[in-house]
Amino acid sequence: MENTSKLNRLKALSGVLLLGILGTALWELLIRDLIFYIGNLFVSTFSLFYKGYVNDMYSHIFASEYSFQILPSIIIILVIIALPIYLFIKVQFAFIKHESTENDIKSGIIADAIFNILKKKGRASFMFILTGISIILMYSDLLIKQISGSEAYRIIDKNLIIIKPYIPEREYDLLQSEFRLVNSKDKLLHLIIEINKIANKNKIDLGESKLLALGTVKNIK
Repeated sequence: MENTSKLNRLKALSGVLLLGILGTALWELLIRDLIFYIGNLFVSTFSLFYKGYVNDMYSHIFASEYSFQILPSIIIILVIIALPIYLFIKVQFAFIKHESTENDIKSGIIADAIFNILKKKGRASFMFILTGISIILMYSDLLIKQISGSEAYRIIDKNLIIIKPYIPEREYDLLQSEFRLVNSKDKLLHLIIEINKIANKNKIDLGESKLLALGTVKNIK
C-alpha cells in the first residue's frame, strides 16, 4: 500500500515536471514569438495614426519599471480588456432568452440591469461595441507601453552589466548617465548602438533580446 502511494506521488510529480517542460517549450517556440508579433502589429497600426507612438513607448522606461512593481499589471489589464467582450456576450444571451419566451427570465444581475437600460438589441450592441473597442484600445495601449518600457529597462540594464568589465569606469558611468536620460526612441537607440559597439569590439554575445518596433537588440546599428 505504501509503495503504491509513493508510486502515485512519483507519477504526479513526473506529470507536473512534464507539464512544466512542455509549457516552457511551448512558450519558447510559439507563444513568445506570437505575443511579440501581435505587439508589433498593434504598434504598427497605432503608428499609422500617430507617428510619434514608438517615441512615446520608450519615453518613460524607468516609470514603466516602477509601475510593474506597483501593479499586478498584466493580469489586471488583460481582465479589463476582456471585460467588454464578456459583457457583450452576456447581453446577447439575455436578448436571446428574452426573445424566446414571453415570461421574465432571470439571466443574471448584470445582464438584466443592462437589458432594462437598453431595451433595443441594436442599440445595446452598438453601445457595447463602441465602448468595448474604446476600452480595449486604451488598455492595450497601456499594456504595450508598460511591457515595452519595462523590457527596454531590463535589457539595457543587463547589457550594461555584461560590458562593464571591458570598459573604463568613467565610460561605464557615462553610459549609466545616458541610460537614465533616455526619454525618447532616438536616445534609446543611441545608447543601444554604443553598447553594441563595445560588445562587438570585445566579441561579446548579448543574446537574442527583442524590443517592440525595434527588433533584435544586438543587431541594431
